[in-house]
Amino acid sequence: HDITAPFATFFGSWTVVPPAPEYDLHFSVSDVGNSGLASWRLEHRSFGETAWSVLASEAAGGSKTYHQIATQGDSDQFRIVATDRQGNRTVTPVRTVSVPIDDTNVALTYSDGWSAFGLTSAFLGTLHLGDDDVLPASVTYTFSGSYFAIVAPTGNDWIDSKGSVFVDGIHLGDFFPGNLLEGSRRIVFSRSGFDPDVSRTLRLAVANVQLPLDGIIVR
Repeated sequence: HDITAPFATFFGSWTVVPPAPEYDLHFSVSDVGNSGLASWRLEHRSFGETAWSVLASEAAGGSKTYHQIATQGDSDQFRIVATDRQGNRTVTPVRTVSVPIDDTNVALTYSDGWSAFGLTSAFLGTLHLGDDDVLPASVTYTFSGSYFAIVAPTGNDWIDSKGSVFVDGIHLGDFFPGNLLEGSRRIVFSRSGFDPDVSRTLRLAVANVQLPLDGIIVR
C-alpha cells in the first residue's frame, strides 16, 4: 500500500525577479512511492486573488517548462498539485513571481544626473545609473499597493553605492548594493503594510557615488 505522496518542486536560476515580462517556469514532478503518478497540474492566480485556475496538466512526470506571458507590474502566483494512483496528493508552496516596472518605463520621473546603459543581465537589458554630484540625483514613481521593492544589481562593482528611499517625503531607510552578494536583478530594499487604495510617491535618492536602478516592484 502506497502512502507516500508524489514529489513536485519549482527550480531555476532565478527565484524572485525574472529577466523579462515573458519567462519560463521550470519544475519537476515524480512519484516516489510504488503506485505511480496519476496526474499533475500547474495552477495560477494573480497576487491578491484567492481562486486558482489550471494552466497546464499531464499524467506523465519529469522535468517540465511552462512559458508565462506577463507585463510590467504583474505579480503572479503558481503552485503544483500532484496526485498518485493511490490518491496521495502533494501541493507545493506557492511561488510568487513579480515583474518589475522597468527603469526605462515612462512612469518613472528622473532628475538630472541619471544615465541609461545596456546590460545583458539586467531586467529587459537596461540599467539606470544615478550620480550624487547632482544635488543629488533622484527618481520618483507614484504607486498604489501594499508592498514595493527596489531592484538593482549587487556586489563589488557597487561597493560604495548608497541609496535613500522616501515615501510621501518620509525617509524609510537606506540600502547598499555593494554590501550584498554578487548578483543581477536583486531586491535591495522593500517595505510592506501600505494601504493599497492610497496613491503614494516613492522617491529614490543617490546618497553616495553612482547608484544602479533596474526596476521597481509593486504589489
